[in-house]
This record gives sequence, C-alpha cells and structure tokens, in this order.
Amino acid sequence: MNKISLTLLIFIFPLLLFSQVTPDFSFNDSDGINHELYADYLNQDKVVFIEFMFIACPPCKAYLPYMKDLYAEYGSGNEDVEFFHFTTSFSDPNSDMADYKIEESIPFPMVGSDGSSIPTFNEYKSGTYGTFFGTPTFAIIKPNGEVTLARPPGDQSTWNPVLRDLIDEALGIQPPPPPPPPVTYNISGTILDAAGAAFETSASGDGLIIKLSGDTTLTTTDNPFTFENIPEGMNVEIIAESASDQILAGITTFDIVMISQYILGSIDLSLNQKIAGDVNCSGSLSTFDIINLRQLILYIENNLPCGSYKAVPASFIADPNSTIDAIESQISITNLDSDLNNQNMFLIKVGNINY
Repeated sequence: MNKISLTLLIFIFPLLLFSQVTPDFSFNDSDGINHELYADYLNQDKVVFIEFMFIACPPCKAYLPYMKDLYAEYGSGNEDVEFFHFTTSFSDPNSDMADYKIEESIPFPMVGSDGSSIPTFNEYKSGTYGTFFGTPTFAIIKPNGEVTLARPPGDQSTWNPVLRDLIDEALGIQPPPPPPPPVTYNISGTILDAAGAAFETSASGDGLIIKLSGDTTLTTTDNPFTFENIPEGMNVEIIAESASDQILAGITTFDIVMISQYILGSIDLSLNQKIAGDVNCSGSLSTFDIINLRQLILYIENNLPCGSYKAVPASFIADPNSTIDAIESQISITNLDSDLNNQNMFLIKVGNINY
C-alpha cells in the first residue's frame, strides 16, 4: 500500500493500527470510589472502555445517549465490560462531574481532573498508543493491558457498531462469519405463436410482454426470455401477453368456415386451433363463436369477448389429455430449487384458426 492510500485509509477509518500495553493506574470517580485498573478490572478478565471527554464538549454530549445504549448492551457494568468518562479538562473536577452525572442521568462512573483523569489522558495522548483524536477519543483496554484508541467516522449515531466490534474483539468474541451468498436460479423459455415459431413483433404493431410475478415481479420484452438470479424457494408465475391489441390480425372469413366445418364434423382441429376458435371462451366451439367473428369482421363489434390473445403453457398443449374447457393461462413454479429452462408458452391469436 503506498503512502497516499495509507493516509487516506487512516483519514477515513481512524483506528489504531497497533497496540501497546498500558501501565497500571488508579483513579477516584465522582462518587468517591477508588478504582485500580489492573486489580479491579483487567486481572478480573474485564475490558475497560474509556471515553475521554469534557463537560462542555458538544460532540461528547451528542454521543452520550448512544454511549448509554452501549453501556446497557454490555451489562451496565455488571458483566465483562466497564465504562468510564475521563475528563481532559482541569476545569472539570469530580464535583462538577458529579453534578453533570446527575443532570444527564449518566449511569457509569465519571472521573474528574482531581480524580486522576489528567495523568491517564496525558499518557494516552502521548502517541505511544497511536493517534489521539481529540474529544471524544475512546480507549478500549483488553484484559492483557493492550490499548486501542478509536474515533469512528461519521456522526455520533453511527459510532456504536464500530465501537461494538472493538469491544467484542477485546473480549475475544469472534465476529460471525458472513452469510453465504443467496442461492439463485435462472428461468428461461420462449414464447411461441400458434404455429410453434417464436412470437415476433410484426409490422402491424404486435408486441410481447413477459412477466414474472408472485414472490418477485420482473418484466421483459426479450424473446427468448431469461429471468436471472431468482432466489431459491420463491413461488412465481410466468405470464405472457400482447403489448398491443391487434384485434383483427390474421382473421378472415376462412376462419369462420373452418369453425363451421369443425362443428359439422367435416374437419378436425388441433388443440391450438380449438383454443383460437373458442372466441367467447365458453370451453367449446359453437355457432356463437361464428357469430362473434362475423360481427367483428363486419365491424359490428370492435372487440372479442375474451380478448385478442390467449397465453397457454407449452406443457398444456403437449399433454394429450388437455381440453379447451380447462385452459391454463400461466406457468406456475413452486419452491424454486433449480435452473428452469424451456419454460415455453404459446401466445395464440384468438379467432385466427387458419394460421
């Protein structure tokens, strides 16, 4: 790492890059209690967390609510971490620190200038333990006496996660391993026209929209289509529809003739043709479908009872037991657990039997 990069790293994330062992020291808090660093804490396998501050320090006061939260999170002094405020100002004796403690409802010990806070402050700002960042600066002291000085970047509301990591490291708590990357799969297929060719946008303006809906919502106009990185376990549906309503596209009087011949038993129709011929979506082909088509061709009506296109899964068309009275209109995928290819659908133009 070059000098410029190292300087930038320290500026962005000002933490000590090495540790030194602190000498022992004693101090008296604003409640008149004497404390011995090693005997009372470090030798008891406790971590000591000191905020160097002074009463009139604005950023120190802004951080105070968050330090109270951190103090409570680590057992309020009853477990393996003890918290202190050490003043850096000669004008903050223990009597003033005691008043400040009452005024701000501070739950942890406060150490004033006449309680021996200043010698500790001078020790830690000497550079022996790394950079002292002004007030507030935080000293995290491990049970083995090693000191880490820190002042996280950003505003006070963002400091606790950084300080929490340092306290946990001092306690020997290993951070949890990062979660494994999410398992995802791809879903792909092709939208086909009634003849089995890839559905294409035509000069007359027909278009295509393919949607993935359910636990996630995605849309594409690509054909063939691929929906990528769909999380494992999702329940989704594939839906295809025309982007424009070309109501008369491909429809002629010959379509009426073919429906009539089918009704009379003169010809047979494929399942795709039957789906196209069931203009009113009744589940069968009848004279009513003929009437609907005739009215459309003669411009008596300008729409079809169940729309211009029907989307049908290719698996439904391929099933020899499928009938037009039980058409599926989407591909349903439950608990996605692998890549799914060939999720093909037919987009059949209603009324166009003679394709």
